[in-house]
Amino acid sequence: MRDYAAFPVHRETIERFGKQSDRYTDWTRVENIVSNGPFKLKEWKLNRRITVEKNEAYWNADKVSLSAVVYHPIDNIVTEERMFRAKQLHYTEDIPLGKLDVYKAMAPSPLKQAPYLGTYYYMFNTHKPPTDDARVRRALAMAVDRETLAATVLQNIMIPSYSFTPEGIPGYQPPKLFSYDPEGARKLMAEAGYPNGANWPGVEITYNTRESHHKVAVAIQQMWKKALNIDVTIVNMEWKVYLDTLHEMQYEVARAAWIGGYLDPATFLGILIADGGNNRTGFANARYDELVFQQAPKARSMTERLAVFHEAETFLLQEMPIAPLFSYTSKHLIQSSVKGLPPNVLDTINLRYVSLETEF
Repeated sequence: MRDYAAFPVHRETIERFGKQSDRYTDWTRVENIVSNGPFKLKEWKLNRRITVEKNEAYWNADKVSLSAVVYHPIDNIVTEERMFRAKQLHYTEDIPLGKLDVYKAMAPSPLKQAPYLGTYYYMFNTHKPPTDDARVRRALAMAVDRETLAATVLQNIMIPSYSFTPEGIPGYQPPKLFSYDPEGARKLMAEAGYPNGANWPGVEITYNTRESHHKVAVAIQQMWKKALNIDVTIVNMEWKVYLDTLHEMQYEVARAAWIGGYLDPATFLGILIADGGNNRTGFANARYDELVFQQAPKARSMTERLAVFHEAETFLLQEMPIAPLFSYTSKHLIQSSVKGLPPNVLDTINLRYVSLETEF
């Protein structure tokens, strides 16, 4: 998920409808919201569409090309792709795996793919056997062939990753402490008391409903069986049930992802502090917390600050409460009529610079 640090809002409007800490108040309704960007909210039809129109009060309104933008809430990427083909959409958020080769073969191709500041990983419940043992967690991470998985199952839509923080943050090179190493993984499992899978109590891989999550889970299930001779079951859950399961820590291994909101290691490393709202692994370590939230902010230079984060991430990968699997790439279908949407590592859209040559 993406966690934006902040956006400016109109304080007086918010306080007119309740306290700043109140949730779900009326300040966001069409008739109440005050906007400061190039577009303002015109229409919000729940589960149907959101329409924004050009904000004539914007300081640079003369340079805004689009008169309006319509957002469609589509929770099925197959439906989204069909709407794109039918020229009902100019832009898609994602694309089905099965359609990648079709669009890659087109010339020119509407498929736009680029590195994206996000990490796909598996979380371990550090309070529940057998994943309460760091040796087991490291073994499971080492027994995944990310290169093969990315090239075959995921058709190169993701980049193999061995760190929580992805590449792309200026000045920061994340540590790499492990690789695909089945033999090393077997040794760790034997040390933990599970030689060749003996005495293994079994674990479940929990994931939320999506085609790609299922394919990855099945592939990793097979890899762990082949490399470690352990049995693993996979459990698919709808989104709300999945979130509740993670929140209640009722899992052993679970699929997760984090999208960076800004170009800094803190946007990733900060979520695994003890008792953090997004830390659902049970991992808690005073030294790690000190590095991330005390030493890094007090650093006297960016070089020193990034060195502290490197030390923190090194410690994290030694403890392995999460097993990084892939870095994301953004994958969008964009009609040729759309101009002003260059790819960027944060995958942000600035509608101020977007224009249309023709309707489609």
